[in-house]
Parts: sequence; structure tokens; C-alpha cells
Amino acid sequence: SLLLSVLLIEPERSVLIELGGLLGALAACEAIEQATDVSCAVRWPNDVVVSGRKLGGVLAESFVIADGAAVAARRVGLVIGIGLNCLQHRGHFSGELAAK
Repeated sequence: SLLLSVLLIEPERSVLIELGGLLGALAACEAIEQATDVSCAVRWPNDVVVSGRKLGGVLAESFVIADGAAVAARRVGLVIGIGLNCLQHRGHFSGELAAK
């Protein structure tokens, strides 16, 4: 697996807070396509897929940074986590998953 977490500090009303997972999935697809000859897509809301099969996923979690600032100036931390399966073969899985 390839695992990555990124921390962004954004203004409280940043569009990234709502779209972090989707944007992370799009960024993962762009990186995969630049590093390989594999085309991938995003399956709503946060899966990265190749030929209709899940390659990985993205999760985003936000939290308010408590720094005593005025409400209008509050900042939000956004952690975007990306996990991609790499070099896996049918034999790595047992039972029902091996057939998929």
C-alpha cells in the first residue's frame, strides 16, 4: 500500500473544507496518471478506481483550530488521507475477495 496524509490549514469558510476528500481523490488520480500509463477515475464520493475496480480511497477530516482568535478569523485544520493498493495479486486475498 501507498499511504499519505496531508495537513492543510485553511480559513474556516474555505471551499476545501467541504471538498477535501473529492479533491484528494482527484489529486491521487492525477499523480497515478503522471507516474504510470494507467487511467483512473473518481467514484463518488472518495474511491479511486481503475477499469471500474477500486484502487484506493481518500478520507478527509476537519477540525477547528482553537487559538482564541475571533470567530470571523478562525482557522480549520483539514487532514486528507490517501490509501492506494499497490502490486497486489489474487493470491494476497482469501475467500470471497480472491474471486473479485
